[in-house]
Parts: sequence; C-alpha cells; structure tokens
Amino acid sequence: MKIRSIFSVTFAFILLLLSVGAVSCRSGRNAVGGASQSGSQQGDFTVRDAESSLSSRIAGYGMWQNVKLPVTVRLSEPRSLSISGTAVMERNKSLSITLRFLGMEIGSLCVKDDSITVIDRFNKAYFKSDVMSLLDGFPATTGNLQDLLLGHIFVPGKNKVKASDFVIALAGEPSLWTASGEISDFDVRYSFAFREPAVLKALAVSVDGASPVSIAYGDVFSSSAGDFASMVTVEAESGKTPVKATIEWNFRKAQWNIKEGLADKSVVPSGYSRISPEAVMKMLKNL
Repeated sequence: MKIRSIFSVTFAFILLLLSVGAVSCRSGRNAVGGASQSGSQQGDFTVRDAESSLSSRIAGYGMWQNVKLPVTVRLSEPRSLSISGTAVMERNKSLSITLRFLGMEIGSLCVKDDSITVIDRFNKAYFKSDVMSLLDGFPATTGNLQDLLLGHIFVPGKNKVKASDFVIALAGEPSLWTASGEISDFDVRYSFAFREPAVLKALAVSVDGASPVSIAYGDVFSSSAGDFASMVTVEAESGKTPVKATIEWNFRKAQWNIKEGLADKSVVPSGYSRISPEAVMKMLKNL
C-alpha cells in the first residue's frame, strides 16, 4: 500500500469509528436477538443473580480519573493495516488517540462533549464537528464513547449507570443474558449481551435503513483502576464496503491518574484544510 493511501485509510477509519460510536449510542433497536421474554432463570442463575453480578461489575468502572496507554488499531477489511499509537482519556471529559507510523505522528482524534476533531497531519487536513449536530441532539456523552471502547455497559446520555437502569433477560444461548433499556423521547431501544458473571461480550446495533453494526469485546483485563475489555472489534459497512477493525489496549503499560501528558488534541495547526463529511465518505468508497 502506498504511504499516502495509508494516511487516507487511517483518517477515514477513525472517522468511521466515531460514526459507529455515535450510531451505537443513538440506536440499539433489535440490538441483541434471541432475548427471552419469559425466561428468568438459567440453571441456578436467576435474573436477581444477574442483576447482582452486573451491579458488582459496574462498581469497578469508576476508579480512575485519567489514563494514558498504548493502543494498536488493526484494520482487516477492506484493507489490511496495523497502526500503533497512544490513547489519553480524562474520565467523562475527553478521549484522544494519536496514531504513529514508522515513528511519525500521522493523525489524531479528540472527542469532547461539545466537539469532535480529527487531524490528518500527512495531508494537512482535518475534520471538525460539534457533537449536537453530529448526533442530531441525541444525549450521548464522551463517557458513553469511553465505555463503548472499554467494554463497559452504559446508558446513553448518562455518565453514571446502575443495574436497575436495565431490563435483564435470558438470551438465546446458555449463560448469555441481555441488559436492555430505552429512551422514549427518541424511540431508542438498546441491548447489551453479557455472560455470567456479568462480563460484557457484545453490542449489536440495527438501525432502520442502515447496515447492521456489531461490536465484540475481548477478554477482561483487571487492574487497580478496575476491569476493562482488552480489545474491541467493530464490523460495519460504509456503502457497500465492509469494514472490520480491532482496537487493542495495552493496559499492562497504562499510566493511571497522571498529572502530565494530557495535551489538548483538539487544536488544529494553522494552514490545514477542512474536510467535509461528504469528502470522508468518498475516501471510504475509494478504499
């Protein structure tokens, strides 16, 4: 692959990742199929047990203020590509990922509650949008996106979650449960799949008139700051182009609650050209 193509693919992918996050937060209609409407027990494991396990899991979500850690982005469709970088998160405030190729910074993204910025340093281009416009007013937060990528269950629009926010039910497989909810003002229903003891395994999203999106989570990594998914795999389509990518987090090298290294990645260098959403879609179609 030509080096310029690498940058274009990376730039387009991180924008696609953000759009997947937005869609996942906005609509989980028919999210995980096969949920039992009447079943409330799997062997000796009941709905009450599932709620208790989920509560215990949620209790370990908030024991950190910020984190800096290595990340690897692996794109397997429509091209094969692997790029490493560094992620910095301030809990419920900001998420930034800086990507490097051959030791050189090629791009970055920064998500805050009020803005999203993606910078392509090789082509000196950037994409910037306010969150309200991108989500059509839907109440998703930066914390929701962090939870989505870290394997934490969440309620769209809220930064705090509890088991009672969801309807717990059996799914179509042994030991598989769903945690579902809805936001009536937006006619949104969402559902997460988890296995005993409340380990999040998947989030599948189906939106009317759009191709489905599936998100699968890897093994849980337990740290002093809580439990996190070691990786997240996203499968979606852009037009007729299938896209599959995996984000791998290196929690073994994570730095928790640091006081330095939290630079604002939303600042666009002077002389950069602004990219429109239409141009981004064209990039994806030409992969």
